[in-house]
Amino acid sequence: MFAVPLARWLFSVSALAAFLIVSPAQAHEFIVKPSTFAAPGGQSVTATVYSTHSFFKGEEIEDAAVTRAFVVSDGKRTAVALQADQAKLIYTGTLQVPSDKPFVLSGQRAPIMLATTPEGSKRGTRKDFPNAKLVRAIEKFSKAFINLGGNDDVWSKPVGDRLEIMIRKNPATIKAGDEVPVQVLYDGKPIATKLYATYDDFSARAMTFAFYAEMEESETGYVKFTQAGTWIVRAEHTDDTKTEEIDRYLARAVLVLDVK
Repeated sequence: MFAVPLARWLFSVSALAAFLIVSPAQAHEFIVKPSTFAAPGGQSVTATVYSTHSFFKGEEIEDAAVTRAFVVSDGKRTAVALQADQAKLIYTGTLQVPSDKPFVLSGQRAPIMLATTPEGSKRGTRKDFPNAKLVRAIEKFSKAFINLGGNDDVWSKPVGDRLEIMIRKNPATIKAGDEVPVQVLYDGKPIATKLYATYDDFSARAMTFAFYAEMEESETGYVKFTQAGTWIVRAEHTDDTKTEEIDRYLARAVLVLDVK
C-alpha cells in the first residue's frame, strides 16, 4: 500500500502552488454534509447536498429526481425532503434527530445513464443509442455519522450502498495526527482502490486533496488525518460488466467525518 501524507510532501503555504494532489477524475463529487455531528433527540439538523469540485462549495444543482438524502436509524431509512437553493447551488433539508442514539446521514445521487455519441454526450441507455461508442451508468453515495460515542458501533456496519467507504476505527475517537485503516466495499465485498482525503478549506482548487493512498496488494488503505476539522474520504470504482443497457458502471463514494 502506497500513501502520500502531507508530511512526506512537506506541504506548506509556499509549496501548495508547486504541488497539490489532484484527482484525475474531474466530475462533480456528491457530498451530503450535516450542520452538526452531535445533536439531542428532537433537535433539527440541516443536511446540505453539494455537487462540486471544491470542498465545500456548491457548483451545480442536479435533477431533484436523482438527488436523495436519508436518515438511517435502527434499521430504517427515512427520506429527508430537499429544497434547491439556486443562489448557492446546493440542496438543503431539515431532519429531526430521531433520538440521542447514533445514526447515519446517507445520500445518493441515483444512477444517470450517459451515452457517448457522435453528437456528444446524451442521456439514455444502449437501447436508446445502439450505435453509441460507450454507455455509462454513474451513481454516487455519501454518508456521515451523527451522535457517535466512544462505545458505539454504528460506524462499523454498512448501510448497504453499492460502493461504500468503511472506516475501521470509531470516528468518535479519531484525533488529528491519527493514521486510520479504511476499506471500500463494492457489492458488499472489499476491493483495492485509490483513496483521496481532504478537509474543509484545504484548497479552493478543483478536485484538490490533502492526502492520497493507493491500495496495492491489500484491500485496506490508511488515511492520515493531519489536523482537526471536517474531512471527506473519497473513493471510486469502475465495473466494466456489460448489460443490455450499459457498457460500464461507475460509482463514487464519500465519507464525511468530524476529526477532533
